[in-house]
This record gives sequence, C-alpha cells and structure tokens, in this order.
Amino acid sequence: MTQLPLRVVKVGGSLFDFEGFIPALRDWLDSQSPAIHVLVAGGGKFSDAVRELDERFGIGLINSHWMCVRLLDCTARLMVLLLPEAELVTRFEELKKHCTHGREHLLAYSCEQFLQHHEPYFDEERLPQDWSVTTDSIAARLSAAIDADELILLKSCDPPPDADARQLAEQGYTDEHFGQVAVDQAIRWVNLTNGEEWWI
Repeated sequence: MTQLPLRVVKVGGSLFDFEGFIPALRDWLDSQSPAIHVLVAGGGKFSDAVRELDERFGIGLINSHWMCVRLLDCTARLMVLLLPEAELVTRFEELKKHCTHGREHLLAYSCEQFLQHHEPYFDEERLPQDWSVTTDSIAARLSAAIDADELILLKSCDPPPDADARQLAEQGYTDEHFGQVAVDQAIRWVNLTNGEEWWI
C-alpha cells in the first residue's frame, strides 16, 4: 500500500474571526492532492484572554503557556464541530498510528499530551514555555516529530516578500521561536482569506 503524503496544517487562530473561514478552509482542503492532513488550530481569542489575565494578575510565563496549551484542546474540538468530517486525536501514539495508514484522513490534533510527554525528549532543544512560542512553533515541532512531508501555515494575511523562516519570525509574521524550530522543513504559507500561497 502506497503511503500518502503527510501534511501538518497550522490553522491560525485569527481565522476564527474570518467570516468565510469554513467555506474557504473546505475549498482549500478540496483543492489539495490526497494526503493525511493533521490540523493544529491556534488559540485565537482564547490565548488573547490568557495574555490579558497574565498582564492583569501576573500569573507568570510558564502558567500562561500551559493555560494556552490546554485551550488548544478547545480549538481542536471546535475544528471538529465546524468540520464534522475531521476526527479528533488527543494522543501522540494514536496520531502516529493514523500517520501510517494508507488512506486519506483529516485529523484535528489536540497537542497537550504531545507537549507534556513527548516533545521534551526529542533530540532538539525543548520549546520554550513562554510567549515566544505559539502554534507556529508547536506545529513545526510536531511536523518534525512525525516526519511530515510538508508544514503548511494557514494565516489571515500575506507574509513579507522573499523572507525565510527566520526572517518571518523576526518580522512578526510567526512567533519568535519559529525560525529556530522550522529549519530544513518544506513550508507552505497560505493566506486563507484570498487563497494566495507561497513556498520556502
């Protein structure tokens, strides 16, 4: 059985504010060649609320980080509600099994268990537990962990022209850590609001 390509797709949290989000996402998925798609949804306004609470009460970087990670379970479950054809996956072991299947699949991945129990033990330096890391870097680390063929970032704006992963991080298009964790990955950027795509 031929193994289908494996794509990790970070779905930017800002897209939840885009009125045409789900039709545009479905159109984009339908336009892709057959693959196993692993959706990692950003925190959006959930994470913004944690940032405001941290500023108000000083709950700390590590506590804020893990609160945001746990809220990603909510956005993964929201993806399944919005895309009933997607399957919720919460365990890394289960995700790896799906990745070895030969059939096309759409998965919404909740990454808390991966970040707690698997990500710290990879050869690479552990992701920082602070505001320098968002689902941009989390999706990149997951992509490397499952040896994905492609990492795709769905955003709501165009990237700066002719920028590599490190420059995109420096210019604020991704989180600060992305340029360090996304080294040597095949990356595609998509502005889902207009369908424009870029490759690096």
